[in-house]
Amino acid sequence: MRGLVRTCCALAAAAALPACSIDRTNIVAPTAPVASSESADLVTDDYEVATLSAFGGTHTHITGIDNSGAISGYANEPSSPDHDSRLFISRHGIVRKLGTLGGAYGRVLAMAPNGTMTGLSARASGRTAFTLWWNDLVTDLSATYPAMSIPHAIGANGHIVGGCEIGSSPLHACMAHVGITHVLEPPLHGVRSEAWAVNESGVAVGERIDSAGLHAMLWRVGHSVELPGLSSTFARARSINDRGEVVGESIKPPYRFRHAVLWREGMVIDLDTGGGLESSANDINDDGVVVGSVVGQYGNSCPFVWRDGRMRLLPLPTLPIEWSEATAINDRGEIVGFVMLGDNAQVLGIVWRPR
Repeated sequence: MRGLVRTCCALAAAAALPACSIDRTNIVAPTAPVASSESADLVTDDYEVATLSAFGGTHTHITGIDNSGAISGYANEPSSPDHDSRLFISRHGIVRKLGTLGGAYGRVLAMAPNGTMTGLSARASGRTAFTLWWNDLVTDLSATYPAMSIPHAIGANGHIVGGCEIGSSPLHACMAHVGITHVLEPPLHGVRSEAWAVNESGVAVGERIDSAGLHAMLWRVGHSVELPGLSSTFARARSINDRGEVVGESIKPPYRFRHAVLWREGMVIDLDTGGGLESSANDINDDGVVVGSVVGQYGNSCPFVWRDGRMRLLPLPTLPIEWSEATAINDRGEIVGFVMLGDNAQVLGIVWRPR
């Protein structure tokens, strides 16, 4: 059924209690303690937190939030297997199914600041296709951009970036825009690349994997730059804002732990781990506020927000949470992510809104 769905499985308010904390005094490192600043503080007063189970199934994946606060994603229904996902958009707590290209399932993988969405949708034949959603219009883009295999992000001006497949070459970073597929990273033997984010100017970021390691990359059409990491063998760029600031992760020597990083004006800034073992930054808004996750001493992952030079943990509901991350933030400071419950038996979307 298409149309409005308003049930108890939509946004459910949850008590903001300290379900996730990092105690740096009890960190157990495999080789040596991690150099760290003071522990992250649990934020309980700055945000209201709510969980989202779109259709009442076992998995709800939020994939974006636009600047109006609308949320995109995909989820299964109670009678459907985990991989049989339905597309949705949620506005003001009301979940609505999105149309497909004739098939029963699909996945919205990214949402632009203006609400345009991209992802994969099933045709009536069952095969999936590269798809664009705008309002109630569903457009098959596979004939226009046949090389695009997996779209990861869409910018405010319609640039779509992800991974392309040409012949037998490994997946390589590419951009689809106004009818042209731009190869951002040449398809070379033994080299794999993907673009993970793009800003309104069409500047994309992502990663390149070769025999030397994992490299954070920044691309403009016809031009590529490797971003310096904390080490020369592992760095990944995850997001870029309209000011050109980039976030991601890099391994910090001499230990093999990932640290959330921010690239600003060509320099890499270590955001540290907030007292945990590892951290990773997933998104940054135009105000320079960063969201991501911190891995604690027992392998649990906790969502964080970084602003004004300090990392702080986000509140979580009173649920049996095994893993949690903050994955996206809009320019109003609203944050989305996910929580895994009970040995990954259930995945819920989660939304933090500033009070």
